[in-house]
Amino acid sequence: MTEPYNLPSATVVNVVVADDVVTTMIEISDESYLGYPIAPGDLRRPKSHEQLWELHQLIGRDGSHLVFETYRPTQTAPKPGEAYIFCSWWIPDAMNAVRDLSATWERLPYLGRHDCVWCPLTYEDMGQLGEGYRSVHGWITVAAYRQFIEEDRLRIRTNWRSIEDSTDGAGR
Repeated sequence: MTEPYNLPSATVVNVVVADDVVTTMIEISDESYLGYPIAPGDLRRPKSHEQLWELHQLIGRDGSHLVFETYRPTQTAPKPGEAYIFCSWWIPDAMNAVRDLSATWERLPYLGRHDCVWCPLTYEDMGQLGEGYRSVHGWITVAAYRQFIEEDRLRIRTNWRSIEDSTDGAGR
């Protein structure tokens, strides 16, 4: 019998607010969970897994201590000493596609063939939406295109500060 999959716990060590950027340091319970990309991700309530705080770019790492920036937060910053669940959002293909500034995205009707590797970007069913954006990287929803490509909400395309690099697996 296999053990159920559990996301690692994370304790908030420090939070610094400067204008529209919040820097959050956490200590993660299980480093084996970490793989490229570590961020974007979030902190969640332990029992319900409700998302409480977004983590946009990983800007520092010392073993199990991770430092993230969050841009233009819409949620209340976590308090030092509090425990959460840590969850990464994307697979490497999604991060690489968002970072690809040369990719051309075309808005097209979605014909129901589910060849989308983008589910981690939006959790929406492309087949029910009727249209989306397609590039050499595959399909994404209109909402994901708006947030992550057009508006660059996570500053991945216009202000990449992350220590993560797809060539080394985790930015180490």
